Formats: sequence, C-alpha cells, structure tokens
Amino acid sequence: MKSDGNIEFIVRGSLGDSEISPSNISLSMLSNFSKDISDLLNSIQELKKEDIVISVVEGSFKIKAFIALAALNIVKADIETLSSSADFSSINEKRSKIFEDWYRKTKVQNGLEFEILPENHTGIKINSESVFKRTEIDIWIEGEHYLYGIITDMGGSQKPNIHFTSDSNQSYLIDCTKDDILNEKENRVYHPAAIRVLAKQNLITGEIKEPKFASFIEYNPVFDENILLKTIEKGRNAWSDVPDHVEWVRNLRLEDE
Repeated sequence: MKSDGNIEFIVRGSLGDSEISPSNISLSMLSNFSKDISDLLNSIQELKKEDIVISVVEGSFKIKAFIALAALNIVKADIETLSSSADFSSINEKRSKIFEDWYRKTKVQNGLEFEILPENHTGIKINSESVFKRTEIDIWIEGEHYLYGIITDMGGSQKPNIHFTSDSNQSYLIDCTKDDILNEKENRVYHPAAIRVLAKQNLITGEIKEPKFASFIEYNPVFDENILLKTIEKGRNAWSDVPDHVEWVRNLRLEDE
C-alpha cells in the first residue's frame, strides 16, 4: 500500500518581460515562497522535517513536495474546507495565515497567482479574482493544560520565564516566578519535560496563549522493557488460577445482566 504522495506548490506571474520560471524568479520571491511552503508543511504535526522531500520542476515556478499520506490528507482537507467556505478562519491558523498572505500579494501584483495541487485531488488557486474572507471568532477559555516537549531555557532577571518547545514544534514562553526556578533541584534544560500550565485556549483553533507555570510533572518518555515485562508477569500471575479467561469474563457479564 502506498505510504506517501506528492503535492505541488505553484506560483505564476511575470518578472520583467518574461514569465516566472525556475530560471526567472527574484531572490526575494524564491526565498519567501520556499519559506512559506516549509512553514506550511512543518505546521502539520503528523509530518517530520526528514519526511519532506522536494524538487523544483518546470511549469511557471513549481515546487513538488513528497510527503506522508497522512500529512497529504490534512492539506487536502484544508483545501476542501477553504474552497467551500472561502473563509481563512475555517482552517488551521498557521496555514491560513500563509494563504492569506498570498491572497494579499495577488491583490497588489497584477497577474500573480498561487496554486496548491495535491496528487489525485482538486487543488485551489489564489489570484486577484479570488474572493476570501476571515471571520474573526475569538473565543478563549482559561483552563489547565499539559505540555510535553523540551525546555530550552529557564531564567530572566526582571521577568522569569521558561522557554519551552513542544513535541509538535510549538514554542511557548511560560511565565513563572523566581521561586519556581530556585526550587528546582535538577537541571531540566534540554531534557524531556512535562509541564502543567494555566493558560487560555482558543475554542476554534485550539491555540494556547499566555501560559503560566503551575508545576512540573514526573515524565520519562524512555521505553523501559524490564518494567513492561514485570507488569506483564504480574498480570499473568493474577490470572493464573483462572482456567478459562474468556469464559470467566462472559460469566461475569451474565451476572451483571
């Protein structure tokens, strides 16, 4: 079964008297377009950087990315949603901002067009004739959240905070107190960590903002085979005096009826 697919990112327009192409593109456009594609793909949690393979091909200026099917399906879903709603706020916040930036550029530069074309799927074009909007739905709820990832820095003389990068590559600046840092007996910087925070979360996008430190959680993501084997052995011993496990569960259910 096929495990990956490709998606084409295309920019069309003119540069001087010639069409944009791999041999005729400004450095700023090349840099910005490549960064947009990188940011867009990196916003997909199911996708790792090492899973992205790209090639530049003829046809205006086209970058073809080869990515995992799970990630490709997320982009397809975004395209379907945006095509039907024409509302940037209806899709992932990070990706919508990239599309919205392209949309603004097409309104300024005559003839400029962007297209995203997934393999075996209808794509989406963004040009001066496109009509999109952004419906601002800003509903934030305060609550308790758990963040998993790596602490990259802790401290600050005036405003103490914790620099944290989550497993999904999202960066957070977590407010804390000097005592929170002083009370730590171990060096947690550049080690896997789990942090309980109080923060606001957007009900629509899931975005978390203004996190405040509550506590560290004991967290060790390393798989320990010995612990697993001991747990299995305990379970096996607990059932050792039951001759037929399936029959035992079936009888238990009948008693409850």
